[in-house]
Amino acid sequence: MNTSEHIHNCISTLKNNETILFPTDTVLGLGCDANSDTAVEKIINLKDRNDKQGFIVLVSSIEELHKYVKDVPIEAKSLIEETDKPLSIIYPKGKNVSKKVLAENGSIAIRIVKSGFAHELLSNYQKAIIATSVNLSGEPPAISLGEVPESILKAVDYVVNLPLPSDKQLQASTIIKVNSEGKTEIIRE
Repeated sequence: MNTSEHIHNCISTLKNNETILFPTDTVLGLGCDANSDTAVEKIINLKDRNDKQGFIVLVSSIEELHKYVKDVPIEAKSLIEETDKPLSIIYPKGKNVSKKVLAENGSIAIRIVKSGFAHELLSNYQKAIIATSVNLSGEPPAISLGEVPESILKAVDYVVNLPLPSDKQLQASTIIKVNSEGKTEIIRE
């Protein structure tokens, strides 16, 4: 199956409030429409995850970011434009997503995906998708389909069987928290 067929199938799956397993710009991701309570709950259960933790949300552009963040500080825009590595930023107030996506304090973590399959999917879907590593809570993330726990493979609604990019070292994104005054704090490098 080629990339465009996978994108078409992913979009159909996302629109049906179902889950996907797909290559992101970091590691393999479990994803769903960021506004679907049903699908987000399914991912929480699949991972046996604390539902107060919040999720990283993926979008394809800075313009799209404004749909999901109440106020985007100029400092965040500078960070996004200056980096070519995957960068997730935690903003104080999220909007237009399932409450299950937000952290307990209402904050939202968003990463703009700039290339690869995930960027193409997001550009075509034109809505935010959550992405969380493919693993059971507390276990290391899967970087190939062979490492995905059988329980997750059987339960996810659609699996994109494309390899992760081999031209870069696979690792989780850097996470930076930005407050409403624009002050930043590195959470994970």
